[in-house]
Amino acid sequence: MPTPGAAQGNDRLASCQSPLVSDAIRLSITGLVRSNRVPDRATPSSNDCATARSASALGGPAPHWTSWTYKPGGLRDTQTEHSATDTTTVYGYPAVNATGAGQPHTLTSVTVGGTTSKSYTYDEQGNTTKRYGPTGIAQSLVWDIEGELTRLTEGTKATDYLYDANGELLIRRGPVSTVLYLNGQEIHYDTAAKTFTAQRYYPAGDATAIRTETSLTWMVDNHHGTASMTVDATTQAVTHRYTKPFGETRGATPSAWPDDKGFLGKPHRRRHRTHPHRRSRVRPGHRTLPLRRPRPRSRGP
Repeated sequence: MPTPGAAQGNDRLASCQSPLVSDAIRLSITGLVRSNRVPDRATPSSNDCATARSASALGGPAPHWTSWTYKPGGLRDTQTEHSATDTTTVYGYPAVNATGAGQPHTLTSVTVGGTTSKSYTYDEQGNTTKRYGPTGIAQSLVWDIEGELTRLTEGTKATDYLYDANGELLIRRGPVSTVLYLNGQEIHYDTAAKTFTAQRYYPAGDATAIRTETSLTWMVDNHHGTASMTVDATTQAVTHRYTKPFGETRGATPSAWPDDKGFLGKPHRRRHRTHPHRRSRVRPGHRTLPLRRPRPRSRGP
């Protein structure tokens, strides 16, 4: 059985990653590495881990080479994206003060390629109140007394969230659409076109069938709920998508995907990333998670 981050489709990973993200046991670096740390991951065109790493000798449909270093306590210290010009990200944490306090495990800054550091902030309950979206724009997050995210603002655009009595995400109102999440189905409202669309989910063994007004698609997840492949039921066209060990997109983004679920099967918006979980203190290597189940499942036709 594949494990998180394992090869998808015909992707070449050549076992060049740690046991955390592959069913292989070969590490791409030497020395002792704790099992909960990914030190290096690459897709060499030689398909041989013994080959010396080179940014010009990567293969597969989504080639990449990324390496990480960690602090003694396990926090990610740096990340390096290898290419013709390497890009290194440095993660910052508060130092322990004289009384032993200071939140030393809380991510407070990220510096990419030596540019200006970007800061992260939290409220007294530990909820993230400031972070950055995929485009580098700052996002502000507002939480209610129960620790549920109620509003996320990025620039001039805001998304609001409403929950049911069990704390499950019920309605998401965004800049361009509103989504109603029901058991096994979703209803989408396009605020510009003023039109409704819907989609239903049907469990089908190890796959999930997604039906809309115009199509039927089979979706295959890996074992932690991230969909990596779809098959059009009419044309039999196969679409793959790939992720890095910590959930970021790897390779080209498919031009079309049947739903809005991303890493771990959670709702993923084009501008706002994955919907954060309550009490979501950001730590490198840990994506914030939503309250929804990985993907709505229908109890019947």
